[in-house]
Parts: sequence; C-alpha cells; structure tokens
Amino acid sequence: MKIAPPPYQRHLKKLSEFIEPTFPAQNGDDCTPESVQRLAGARDKAAEHLPAIRQRIDALYDALDGGWCAPRVIENQLGHLHRALSPYHLSRYLKNALATLTEAEADLASWQQMTESQQSERWAEHERDEAERAERRQKAAEISKQQDAFYSAFFAMGISPIPMSAEVIAESARALNDAERQISNMGNHLYE
Repeated sequence: MKIAPPPYQRHLKKLSEFIEPTFPAQNGDDCTPESVQRLAGARDKAAEHLPAIRQRIDALYDALDGGWCAPRVIENQLGHLHRALSPYHLSRYLKNALATLTEAEADLASWQQMTESQQSERWAEHERDEAERAERRQKAAEISKQQDAFYSAFFAMGISPIPMSAEVIAESARALNDAERQISNMGNHLYE
C-alpha cells in the first residue's frame, strides 16, 4: 500500500530547480563533458572582459578619489565588484557587473553636469547619512556593552538570565509542585 506524501511536500522544489540553467554541472546530476565545456567557455569569455572591466573600475575609483560623491548603493556595489572580481565571478554575474558599471558611469556623468551647489548638497546629505550610521553603530555598541555587563553580573551570581518560554516555566512549576506533593505525602503515613 502506497502512502501519499503530506501536502506540503508537493510544493517543495529540488535544489536543481534553483540553479541557473547555464551551469547544470553544479547540481551533480548532469556533469557531462558538454556542461564542463560550457562552464569553461563562460570562464574564458569572462576572462576576455576582465581587463576592460578592471580599467572601468579603476577609472571610477579615480573619480571617487577626485571628489565624486557616489550614492551609497552604487559605492557599495562598486566595492563588492572590486573585491569579487575574478573570471569565475564574471562568468556567473557578467550582466550584473556590466549593469553596475553602467549605472555608476551614468551617475558620474550626471555628477559632472551638476552645479557646485548641487554637488555640495549631495555631499552634505552623504555626511548626514554617515553621521546617522555612526550614531547607530555607537548605540549598538553601547547596548552590546550593557548586555555584556548584565549577563556577566548574573552569571557571576550563578543565575542564568536567559528568559524561558511560558511552556518551560509551566512545566518546571508542575515538576516542582509534584516534588513538593511527593515530599509532603512521605510523612503522611506516619500519622495514620
């Protein structure tokens, strides 16, 4: 007799369904010479684009050093691309890398056409954002420091300050109640 699987299993996907179709050898089921050749071809194609992409990234970093105030999103994407730049990364994410570079270059072009007051306004906004982020980091550090002191004090006293769920508290109360009842019943037979 065959038992039907629970209803939630019908909607689960296999890992192979999430993997991009350009790299079928990653799921292990389909490691054929053709798929390996496709992967090698994609890496070779990416290696051809690598010097031009490095040159574009260097030009954008020179512009950042020269006073360009890029939006934080573009700055973060550019930094990630710079750190992860390799033939393998480009073989997987060439379209994304090119889109990031195009977006950054478009923002640089708009920056160069801005007036000085618009540029200074953007810098002021950038500095306010950076100050807010620094303040949030400082508050998080203070909270972490207070939590460390709190836990250290309780652990030094031999108390665990870790909160328990209502179920755990109820079960421990039941166990304590049962133990107290058992202890009190131990002496009852002496008085009969």
